[in-house]
Amino acid sequence: AWGTEYPMPVNSNNVYTGGGDYLFYYDNGDSLYGYQADAQEGKKILSWSSSDINVDNLMFFTILSDGRVVAMTRNYRGSDGPTMEMAILTETDASVLADKTILTFATMYTDYDTRAKIIDFNKKSTTHRIEIRDYSEYNTADDYEAGMTKLNTEIVAGNVPDILNTSGLSISQYAAKGLLEDLWPLIENDPDLGRENLMERVFDAASMDGKLYQVFDSFGIRTVVGATKVVGESMSWNLDALQAALATMPEGCQIFSEGDTKSSMLNSVLNQNLGSYVDWSTGQCSFDSDQFKAALEFCNSFPLEYDWSNVNWDEYEDDPTRIAAGKQMLMTLSLTQLSDVQMYEAIFGGQITYVGYPTEDGSCGSSFTINDGLAMSSKCADKEAAWSFMRQLLLPQEENDNYRYYRWQFPTNKADFDKLVEEAMKVEYE
Repeated sequence: AWGTEYPMPVNSNNVYTGGGDYLFYYDNGDSLYGYQADAQEGKKILSWSSSDINVDNLMFFTILSDGRVVAMTRNYRGSDGPTMEMAILTETDASVLADKTILTFATMYTDYDTRAKIIDFNKKSTTHRIEIRDYSEYNTADDYEAGMTKLNTEIVAGNVPDILNTSGLSISQYAAKGLLEDLWPLIENDPDLGRENLMERVFDAASMDGKLYQVFDSFGIRTVVGATKVVGESMSWNLDALQAALATMPEGCQIFSEGDTKSSMLNSVLNQNLGSYVDWSTGQCSFDSDQFKAALEFCNSFPLEYDWSNVNWDEYEDDPTRIAAGKQMLMTLSLTQLSDVQMYEAIFGGQITYVGYPTEDGSCGSSFTINDGLAMSSKCADKEAAWSFMRQLLLPQEENDNYRYYRWQFPTNKADFDKLVEEAMKVEYE
């Protein structure tokens, strides 16, 4: 007896009371939609970012009888505390607006900080405007990859966005097809940047054949840690060395956590070394090398599955407890803050080594991890203007802008990183 059912998009988090021609309104990513009677799907009414409103700051809105939209926002960022703003939006033909060069920004999701920076850029620029195209709006309950498929289809058709949010995108494949711009020259010629002002090793690792196709403001380190007295001091080892270290541990000692399985470990190993097996420029795959066979042998040493549904939580032991008791030799981790170093030294009871996953070619078994990055299309409508926006990720943090560090990762700007180190070295007394 509930009445008519209306299928909703997977990214719709809020439904609002309707009015006029619309039974109800709902959000879908950055946009507001209205559902009309007898319709099979909603109709897009507006994009909040196109109206210079950050949807994350939206408190409430209403649509007046004449079609205008009244919205109230609260912005929490700023040195003087939160600020309130009421906006009245009137539908206007684009032809009567100021003529600006449009830069398209493709994304599967836009975080608060990026959206705020785009809106700020649009408000300040008299010559350019960044238009967000959130392809996640095309995802459905039956196909969570529909947005990605649409983006790739448009790229193949030659409709390449000017700027891309790299999260979830096949950057290696795009770069191999010549779709992306090398950003190293822009960094090197930037008066406020240059390689020496960045955490260069991180960007070197992100480069392909010496070319950098994305920039990002923070990073972590994915690795494996163990006691130095057990694993030695090298940051690289192979499967034989791992087994030799395990032989020095008490009988029955396991390599990692109880819940690690063949499939989870294979996933971790491939995430670390996929570039060793796939040539993105040619598409050639090599999964028959001795290195890959050794990786499979390593993964095969773990159980097929772990029955989490029947765990006796009263007797369950976490990793630190198992390590202290000699039941576990190593821990996998994502190193994202300097205090982690002290924590893992305490867990292992002394000096530690970030030895990484075993590799057979002598390479480092650790890797850098990033969240969202930005890439520039090689066909960008205005590369100088696009870079003026993208470079903000790499500049030193402003004194009143603490948002970057809420992500709990290391900054890629070297001055910001050095500040973190200086702060971490201060002795505090209680």
